Amino acid sequence: MIVGLGLLCLAYYGAKKLPEDSPIAIKIREVSETAIRYLTDEKPPPENLEDDKEAEKKYVPEPAEVIQGHYTNASAFCLGALAVRRFVPLAGPIGFAAYVYGMGPHLRDVEASLLKEKKIDCDSLFLFADVLALVTGNYVAAALSLYMIHLGKLGVLRAKDLSRKELRHLFLDLPGKVWVIRDGCEIEVDLESVQKDECIVLHGGNVIPVDGVIVQGIAGINQQALTGEAQIVEKGPGESVFANTFVSCGRILVKAERSGSETTSNQIADILLNSISYKSDAQLKGEKWADQLTMPLFYSSLGLLPIIGPVSTSVFINSHIGMRIRVFAPMVTLKHISMASKNGLLVKDGRALERLIEVDAILFDKTGTLTHEDQDVTRIHCVNGCDEAELIRYAAIAEQKQTHPIAQAILRKAREMEVSFPDIEDSNYSIGYGITVVCGDEIIQVGSVRYLEGEAIPLPDDLRQLQIREQTAGHTFVFLAVDGQVRGAVQLEAQIRAEVEQVVAGLRQQGIGYMAIVSGDHDGPTRALAERLGMDAYFANVLPQQKAEIVTRLQDEGKVVCFVGDGINDSIALKQADVSISVAGASTIAKDMAEIVLMDGHLHEMNLLHDISSSLDRNLNKSLWFCIAPGVVNLFGTFVVKFTTLTSLLVNTSFAGIGMAAVSSTPDVVREPAPEPEDAEAESGR
Repeated sequence: MIVGLGLLCLAYYGAKKLPEDSPIAIKIREVSETAIRYLTDEKPPPENLEDDKEAEKKYVPEPAEVIQGHYTNASAFCLGALAVRRFVPLAGPIGFAAYVYGMGPHLRDVEASLLKEKKIDCDSLFLFADVLALVTGNYVAAALSLYMIHLGKLGVLRAKDLSRKELRHLFLDLPGKVWVIRDGCEIEVDLESVQKDECIVLHGGNVIPVDGVIVQGIAGINQQALTGEAQIVEKGPGESVFANTFVSCGRILVKAERSGSETTSNQIADILLNSISYKSDAQLKGEKWADQLTMPLFYSSLGLLPIIGPVSTSVFINSHIGMRIRVFAPMVTLKHISMASKNGLLVKDGRALERLIEVDAILFDKTGTLTHEDQDVTRIHCVNGCDEAELIRYAAIAEQKQTHPIAQAILRKAREMEVSFPDIEDSNYSIGYGITVVCGDEIIQVGSVRYLEGEAIPLPDDLRQLQIREQTAGHTFVFLAVDGQVRGAVQLEAQIRAEVEQVVAGLRQQGIGYMAIVSGDHDGPTRALAERLGMDAYFANVLPQQKAEIVTRLQDEGKVVCFVGDGINDSIALKQADVSISVAGASTIAKDMAEIVLMDGHLHEMNLLHDISSSLDRNLNKSLWFCIAPGVVNLFGTFVVKFTTLTSLLVNTSFAGIGMAAVSSTPDVVREPAPEPEDAEAESGR
């Protein structure tokens, strides 16, 4: 007893006099690390990692993990020394010294809890068990308990650190130097010196170092680092590219818009690193249980001590789940956040991933979420002897210098039909409610019904009735006249995303009972889309603030609501929902209000996201079982079998080892390939 109490007093004295940043403590760590390297024949790390390319690939721990690993090694050494002290006389004093040293951080945590937070927490409770082990001479048990405490803390730190490094390594290393155009010459400069609006020259094999816009050339871009999708995307002038993506082929000039910490990839990395700090709901629930059990268990231990003795009382204390829940839950959550990231799913808050499995109602925004934002030409209506190719040719002539979505849709259709058309001088344009273009001897006019009426051009009744009928279904009509005579109309509509029907069917199979569309669009097109997708309800003509009211109404009915929409325009509803998912993609990540962002801007990962959430739920429940089960065994050992302190700790260690192995062996949920482009077009009717 005297030896045990003396060890505790020495340990507390050392904790007060030797903080971790004291010169003596630092020197002790240096000496012990040198000794470990000598015993294990490990080479010291190079002073400059850049001088050792192999060292760059090795795992380099953070300072906090280094210190925790040092104390873990000290407690392991203590355990080994005390275990053989009866056979090696010198091992006893060395083991006791290592125990005193390794106990310091634990005592500092207990002191902070008792004096600063004014409460008895798990650390205080387990210190009581250690005191009982020491006063009864169970030094090996006390050393094993200390080792498990340090090992658990090291496990969590290493899991977080590995997750940080793994998430960072999802992004490619940026080059130190790049080629830019200055004064008409192509020169090599440091990346840090690149200014906004400067043009960077990139060839196949180059990593794009900035966010910017292509001003010249065409290239195949691999965006897997951002979206998780390995498919090559062809991009040309006017299209955005992002840092950390890869030029697979081609040559482009990119005008720099954002670099360094302002790039999208860096913002994504920061969000991911912040998400590591969140505690899962299961962990919070487990810690709440642990906190609620701590005081009753402490007072019960005091009451049981004179009845069952110090050994059984320490076994009783070891039934507490506090330390185990702090280890298992973070490791499970971190693994699944990393799993999501590898599949192009940016999880800003790990709790959203956990709550997704509880969702029983999903609200979809319509435009830009279920349908493409841009419209496509779906039908061409011809009158007065005009054929489809001729009508599209006239329309393309008129719209060729316009940039609005309808003009772009007409020009896309002309390219698809391989219709050629001449360039028109700007002086021949007249823009009002429509466009008037002079092409040779012909006057081409393109516009709405109102435009034709203003130009006194008669509209055939059959076209007028068709326009009225189709407009109720959400379709847009653009009329075309040549030399004052209507030749026909182009019908456009926003196409449903190719993957939507498959996603909705998959969500039904996964048990989602209520799905609805929420849209600011008219009743007709919203109803038609809801009927096509088999939605349970739809809400049309809805303002942004009303979307949040619909979410609240469903929550009042007892539903757990997920809102899927635009991460910026739907911000009010996204904040109100229990889980919020954005399809806005990577470009607006900094402003996106959603908790989860589908990085490639498509819905085909919704089912995968649900699968990852299901896997997280299963593994969190499994981890809770591994936390509770050894506690039940120890209670049985307290009152029935009469475990020794060492036996109870071995029970905890065994379950911890099995639990760690179960968590580590969890298979990754892998994304399915996105629909092929030709299949997507067939499905969407393009």
